[in-house]
Amino acid sequence: MQRFADASEQETALPGWEQRYMQLGRGAFEGAVKIASFGHVSIIEETIKVSIGQTTSPPPDSIAIVLPLHASGGGLINGRQRHDKAFLHVGGHEITAVGKEDCHAYYILIERVALPEFDPRRFSGVMPVSAYPETPYMAGWLAALMSAASDTAQCATGQLDTIISGLVTDRVSEMVSCAGRGADPAPLRGTFAYSVFSRARHVIDESDETFLSVAAIAQQIGIPAYILRSAFQQVTGMTPRAWLRQRALDRARRAMLAPDLARRGVSHIAMECGFFHLGRFSAYYAETFGEPPARTIRRVMEGRAA
Repeated sequence: MQRFADASEQETALPGWEQRYMQLGRGAFEGAVKIASFGHVSIIEETIKVSIGQTTSPPPDSIAIVLPLHASGGGLINGRQRHDKAFLHVGGHEITAVGKEDCHAYYILIERVALPEFDPRRFSGVMPVSAYPETPYMAGWLAALMSAASDTAQCATGQLDTIISGLVTDRVSEMVSCAGRGADPAPLRGTFAYSVFSRARHVIDESDETFLSVAAIAQQIGIPAYILRSAFQQVTGMTPRAWLRQRALDRARRAMLAPDLARRGVSHIAMECGFFHLGRFSAYYAETFGEPPARTIRRVMEGRAA
């Protein structure tokens, strides 16, 4: 079990995944990831205490079955509120998700070579698995497999890998079949709001966001500002301005966690990220990350000196 004290650390915990996490909720970040690998199959358990926004894509040539436990009532995927007990995520396809606090999920990651019957032409990038009768029991079953693997890690490892890989592959094959013929086969396609959000994010990525206004973003993608605000509200649960502020806080946090950048100090980093009122920046930062920025830098620099 790996434990993490920051979103920027946990985003790198899943090997081969393309991910970017941004903390949205208030308070100190607490997260953990546990991975058990068996040949072509990996079982992953992930927990996150605070609300985060993320873009995520499983490794190419793989399939992920995602089993969110919805401790706090679902979340947004590509701008749509979802309460699915399981969904299929095709490797190489990026989604944008916003999770509530106390997120807990299991993932099954399987290489496509282990599922020769899988036809990617039948699937969108993300699809709910709504007709599989064993879904309510899957999380407990996966937890038991991970525990069994841990208990017997010192003996017959190769044989155990083969057995567990076969069991999980059979389940995934059944779930893929259900995703293709489920009672609710509609894939989680990007809505118009998500399309607007994606275009806006591209503009932000390509611009100096320090001085980027909502009106300027809307102008660059050729839509009224009120439509941009509605799109952000639907996809991320917040206004464009609030999202830009959290993104700037995320940039500042990453800089302060990097010793070579942290030595520049709070004021310098805050200004580089577009905060010109140090008191307000410190308040936003402490509210989001559960500690004042000076404490973050002091902790990082003391850790480097140790």
